[in-house]
Amino acid sequence: NYCITNHSDIRNLNDCKRYVEEYIQHCKDKELSSRTIHNYAYAIKSIYHANSIEDLGIEKVHRYRKDIKRCREAENNKLRQNERYQDVIKFLKATGCRRIEAMRLTKDHFREREDGNLEILKDGKGGIKRWCLVVPDKANFVREYVKNKETCTVAGQERLFKRKDIPKDLPVHDCRAYYASDLYHYFEEKGYATGSIYYCRKDL
Repeated sequence: NYCITNHSDIRNLNDCKRYVEEYIQHCKDKELSSRTIHNYAYAIKSIYHANSIEDLGIEKVHRYRKDIKRCREAENNKLRQNERYQDVIKFLKATGCRRIEAMRLTKDHFREREDGNLEILKDGKGGIKRWCLVVPDKANFVREYVKNKETCTVAGQERLFKRKDIPKDLPVHDCRAYYASDLYHYFEEKGYATGSIYYCRKDL
């Protein structure tokens, strides 16, 4: 799309190859995150079956935790302050669901474990399905929420959420960080800690 918009000489995908370096610089000029540019660069590498991104004239993209901007100010977002979405936010923090995963949920996506904990079946990226632990001290809230939630019919399924329940303008990605943090503490308290250092984005 970038090449078609900016270069009239483009006729096919191979014609775009000469503008790869220019396109990556365009992404940097737009101040896209280093992680996004990294993903774009390696997608282009795959398209052209290159041995490395450097073969396409792309410099190695360094990613740092401090450069991640997504949902940094989520708690201050106006919709996050709206009482209407508080239970949804609490649900997402308890389950760690991405927006798309939450939109696919039905009441059958939950099961009780033998140890008394609750699990949720996530239908995630790439069609990967997996059972995940609901944060134990928030499990009762999730049980009641699912039990009382009015469903809606989508693609022949009784889904838990409508689009308006988790609107696109409502930042929710940071809820996964709260979920991960709560589980770290839970497993630590249960004695699962190994003493090994976890390197956060290679800079902590």
